[in-house]
Amino acid sequence: RDAAAVVLQQQHAAAAATAFSQESVESIDSAAMQSRMLQMQNRINKLESEKTELIMSKAPLEARMRQREDAWVKERERLLGDIDARQAASKGADERYRELEMRNEALEEENSRLRLEARASASATAGDGASGGAAGGAKDSWTERLQANSEIKDLRKELRNKDDEIKSLRIEKVSLETEVFGCKQEIESLERNYDELERDYSELETSKAQNSEAEIQLQALTTEHTAMTAQLNATCADLEEIKTRAKADLQAKEDSWRGRESELLFEMSVLKSRAGKIVQDDAVDGTGGDDDEDDPAILKARIEERDRRISELEEQLQSGEQLRRALHNRIQELRGNIRVYVRTRPFLPSDGSSTQSSIDILPDGESLQIQGKHVGETHSFKFDKVFAPSTGQDLVFDEVSEFVQSALDGYHVCLFSYGQTGS
Repeated sequence: RDAAAVVLQQQHAAAAATAFSQESVESIDSAAMQSRMLQMQNRINKLESEKTELIMSKAPLEARMRQREDAWVKERERLLGDIDARQAASKGADERYRELEMRNEALEEENSRLRLEARASASATAGDGASGGAAGGAKDSWTERLQANSEIKDLRKELRNKDDEIKSLRIEKVSLETEVFGCKQEIESLERNYDELERDYSELETSKAQNSEAEIQLQALTTEHTAMTAQLNATCADLEEIKTRAKADLQAKEDSWRGRESELLFEMSVLKSRAGKIVQDDAVDGTGGDDDEDDPAILKARIEERDRRISELEEQLQSGEQLRRALHNRIQELRGNIRVYVRTRPFLPSDGSSTQSSIDILPDGESLQIQGKHVGETHSFKFDKVFAPSTGQDLVFDEVSEFVQSALDGYHVCLFSYGQTGS
């Protein structure tokens, strides 16, 4: 008997060790795979966030680049046109200035010539007066002198006008040179801006290259993630299959060991009973000892086995009852701890001669409509349950019987019924 008990204990210990080792291996493998999957998912999420940031930063840079490049091209074209126009104007002014200078020199030469002629005529006029020349010759010379003086005045006036025009042209030339210098400075500024735009564009190209590398890396990681997911699914399927087979084998072994345990316990009980009977009836010669049907030891062992089986069933019944209570009350909580039912009553003699009810119960059994004072006016209401006037007490009790079961299970329940007098 002691050897049988030791063998049974060893079998139980071996089964427990086998189950623990299998569960440990499965838990370690599953934890490692889950940790690796979590790391890959975090890495993919990080790369996707970086890709999103690069895409978001890329769009405004490109828009800004295009906008500044268009503005620079337009401004450069405008400035080049202004420079060409002002250079043409400056060239025309220079040509006009040289023409005026040439005319001024010609006028000065003409002025000098006329002065010499005037002086010569004046000296001739003085010589003629001293020698007592004729009066008609003096008159002609005087007339020529007056004409010469008039021409000299006109030439001087024209010379002053030309001088003023030359001065204005010089001022205009200085102004044009100033504008050309400003345009050159503006072009230099635009060229510097263009250099900045080129640097921004190079940075944008670098960002594009980094973004492309990130996309390639993300695609590679996505492929790796897909392959790892497929491998993980296959591994999980294999582990699940192994686990199912192990559970089936373990369950079969447990059933076998339990059957063997029951047989051993039964044999132990029989041996104990027979040993006690042998001690008590040591001097008596038993005539019916070979009959297993009437052997008190066997009967006693069967009774003990039945009692043990009954105690096991009682324990299972108790655990099943606890589970039923928990599930039942969990269902009640899900359906609602507070419920409102409505039961409409039939017509009473005091309601008048009308045969049409002002309450319409909808087919869903949870809604009703009440007619208003005006034609076509209705008011809709929704409850957990609506009972028609023809509903009996048995159907009402069937609806609330679950609360009664909860009360029998030890939960607090309140059924509060109210209505108008006579309902």
